[in-house]
Amino acid sequence: MDSEGHAMAEQTSLDSTFSNASPGADYLTNLPTELFSTICERVHGSRKGPYLGLVSRRFLPFARRHAFSAVRIQSVQRLRQLHNAVVCCPATAGVILAIKIDGYGRGGFEAGIELFRRLLAALVKLRQLQICYMGRSLWPVVLEGGEAGILPALKRLVLHDCVPGAQMARLPETLHQLRHYPQLRLLHLQVIDPYWQRPDFAMVKPLHTQPLSIDWIACLALDNPEPYRSAFLQLVQACSSLQELSLHVHGHGESVAAAIQALPIQVALQHLTLHSTQSARPILPADHQLHNLFTLTLEDRLPLKSILPYLSSLRRLERLVCRTETVATEDFLKLLADDTMRPPCLEEIVCDFTLRPDKSSRPGVDFKGMSRILELAARVGMQVTGKTAMAYKVEQRRRALKAERSAEE
Repeated sequence: MDSEGHAMAEQTSLDSTFSNASPGADYLTNLPTELFSTICERVHGSRKGPYLGLVSRRFLPFARRHAFSAVRIQSVQRLRQLHNAVVCCPATAGVILAIKIDGYGRGGFEAGIELFRRLLAALVKLRQLQICYMGRSLWPVVLEGGEAGILPALKRLVLHDCVPGAQMARLPETLHQLRHYPQLRLLHLQVIDPYWQRPDFAMVKPLHTQPLSIDWIACLALDNPEPYRSAFLQLVQACSSLQELSLHVHGHGESVAAAIQALPIQVALQHLTLHSTQSARPILPADHQLHNLFTLTLEDRLPLKSILPYLSSLRRLERLVCRTETVATEDFLKLLADDTMRPPCLEEIVCDFTLRPDKSSRPGVDFKGMSRILELAARVGMQVTGKTAMAYKVEQRRRALKAERSAEE
């Protein structure tokens, strides 16, 4: 019986290299690739660690992928361990796709700068790099690395309060040095604003007399406090090929209006994301350049009500994504019922917020409210999707089954 099972597994295997292995050598090598992948994921899900290669030689590529595809570095020791793993097994470098460097409360990375430089030189497939405040000493390596030819596959760069004050004052000129990364398209820049590092912008002279053009950034995400508005506006003015823009709304929302007005004339923005953790209300300028906007996304606690007066001016808006928890049923009903408020090209509303329980004291949309929204949306021909709509369907089915059981009893 065992020999028949082995023969069947050998015939169905998708890996001809290992299908001819002797029966007693490694039975797992004769399993179909789909089944083998499922087993590997189950073992990794049970937190057995990256030791899958001890079970079967075919586990090795899966083990590397699961253990090293996304790496978080919180200390110089961890940086050294990752570097040693890449040196001992060069194939490991090919599966590292994302790295996050933070190490809050664990000290800086001053002792690991040269180690970090050698590690980046080996990561030819790294797509995303995130550096937080504690890793700020490694930022110069990234700034100079593009010209040296490292990280040829880097697409996303996330910088959380790791750019020094003097470089913040010359932000476009600083980030212009990243142009040597051939695949870099998304830049996320966040400043926490430690007052002792805040530069005196009035004392900093620009290095270039002519305005710079950063035409390689397609997606830009900015989260800046008020003192850095001028630096961030200069960066927006320099990005001449933007397609997506994400803004954190501070204060009364004037920063959004200023950023949109700073967009170069040739920019035809397609996706705009607005988010706020303080329920701030964004302001859109009357003469905005958002006529080609396809998608508008609201996140965190940014009120949907605050954006309703501006929607009708977004003539080509096709998709409204609502991921904010500060929503109300009446806001959606008002948007759906008023033809003058609703953008003429709007086809889909994506609801990705929490469906509130019935009689909840917290504001939001409950089951009955979602039912009213879907009913009115169907009447006006609007498509409503997202996790909230899915949760509504599940709850609707649960209530129907409960009613059937009650009727049978």
